[in-house]
Amino acid sequence: MAEKYSKLTFIWAITSIFFYFTGFIALAYSAKAIKAGGEDNQQRKRGATIAKVVLIFYPIFGLVSCMNAITKFQIPG
Repeated sequence: MAEKYSKLTFIWAITSIFFYFTGFIALAYSAKAIKAGGEDNQQRKRGATIAKVVLIFYPIFGLVSCMNAITKFQIPG
């Protein structure tokens, strides 16, 4: 079971690069893998790391992008 959850963690983490909220699903599967005995599984660790990075940095990049757009906005005329 731990291998299955680890594989799902990695798949959902890769998906989270394109669809933000699937990162939460990846972290949920990571927790299930740990409970099933997969603490030292490298695939689970990679997936959890990808999901955490996406969940932390995507909002920051989005905020920076919005602030950049706001500061460069000019009313014509």
